[in-house]
This record gives sequence, structure tokens and C-alpha cells, in this order.
Amino acid sequence: MSTMARRSAALCAALVIAGLAGCEVVPSAEAQLGFARLSVSGDVGLEPSGGGTFVRTDVDRDLGLGDAANALYGHAQIETVAGNVSVGGFIMSEDGRGSLSQAFGDIPAGTQVDSELDLRNLKAFYSYDLVDVGPVRLAPGIGIDLFDVNASVRSVGPVSAFEEVDVFAPVPMLFVEGEVELSIVSAEVEVGAMSLDLGDVDGTFLDAEARVVVTPTPFLDLFAGYRYLSIDADGRSEGDRFSANLEVQGFFIGGGVRF
Repeated sequence: MSTMARRSAALCAALVIAGLAGCEVVPSAEAQLGFARLSVSGDVGLEPSGGGTFVRTDVDRDLGLGDAANALYGHAQIETVAGNVSVGGFIMSEDGRGSLSQAFGDIPAGTQVDSELDLRNLKAFYSYDLVDVGPVRLAPGIGIDLFDVNASVRSVGPVSAFEEVDVFAPVPMLFVEGEVELSIVSAEVEVGAMSLDLGDVDGTFLDAEARVVVTPTPFLDLFAGYRYLSIDADGRSEGDRFSANLEVQGFFIGGGVRF
């Protein structure tokens, strides 16, 4: 990661921590846990060990990773007079079998492969209510969106070949969250975006989430929503260049407690 990216990530982390430290009076807090069905689409490419040009392969058709997979979803938020701190994320894993139409690293085109994708995401941001009128709340903010992606591809056959893309990217982001609350039902939206060079990874990142929350009692809630991630990035993994244009999206549902 470049020095500028480290400073940006450190600044965002400091702002989130400062937001937590400033929460001396806590009007409300919530913690939610749920289940998600997420799918991955797009393409990814990896250069061969000898270097040279390479072409992206389709995640679904070539790697067999297009089916929806189960994921664990979590979200927590503290709302105070000093601002709001939100933390959320998910963990998913998927495997599949495909046939390469393009070479992937040192695995040649036409090879049947077993693929595995592990994706972990954690976002944390601090926001301040710019608009808080009646049922409507709008709050811009700043924070960090952490992407931990590991994609492994192994050839099927008597001669085994293995390639891996392993990326860990803490991305500073600008966020905005909005909420409309009507009686026991509220609609919530969180959107974050950034385009920057992190040294090992250079790209554009978008993170959007929408939830409908029903609060039947002051202490319990039920929610359902949709999560969308877009990663369009180039970089290096273990010294080899990679290029990826991926979308992760799907529905989630769960419940939580308020206090």
C-alpha cells in the first residue's frame, strides 16, 4: 500500500475512533445479525509467471462461480448527538467447476478447473446528520471499506496446476446514509464510493446497501435488504499482475436488538 493510501486509511480510522470516543451520550444503539444469499459476477485475469499480456476470464462461465452462496451478515450502529458510527459486513465462500476459455496465470485455455472464492468485507464509518427533519434523516460521512478476497483455481487432471489471487485492500471511502422512518417501519440506505491507488491495488469501489426495518417492540427489530458491491481494480498478487471487474450482490434477512 502506498504512503498516501496508508495516511488516508489512518485518517479514516481516526475519524471513526473519534466518533466512538465522542459518543458520551448514547440515545440509541442497535446490533443486527442475519443470513444472506450473495452471487458474484464479472471477470478476472492473472498474468503468467513469465509476464506478458493476459485476458480476463468470466467468473461464471470459466470458473464456475456464478451460483448464489450463503453468507453471514452483520450490522451495528450507534446514534448520538455527536454523530453516528456504523459497522457492517459479511463473510461468504463459494466453489465451483468450469472450463477456461482464456488462460488464467499458467493454466492454459481449455483446461477444466476447480475454483474457490472466499470473500470477507467489513465497513466502518462515521457520519453526522446534515438533515434531520421529521421522518427524514440524511448524514454524510467518511470511513473504511475493507475487502479481503482470495480466489484459487486448480486444474482438474493428471497434471495439477494451481493459481491464486489474494487481495487485502482497506479502502478509504466517502459515505452517505439516509433514513425515512414511519411509525414502526423505516427504510435505510448506505452508499460509499471511492476511486484511488492503494499501491498494490488501483481501482474504483462502490458499496451500496438498502434495508427495510420493522420494530415491533422498542428492543427488537426485523430487517430485510439488498447489498451491492462493485470492484473494478488492477494490481499485483504475489508479484503477478491481476485485473478484476467484479460485482457481488444479493438479499439478506435477519433480526436485531436495540438498547
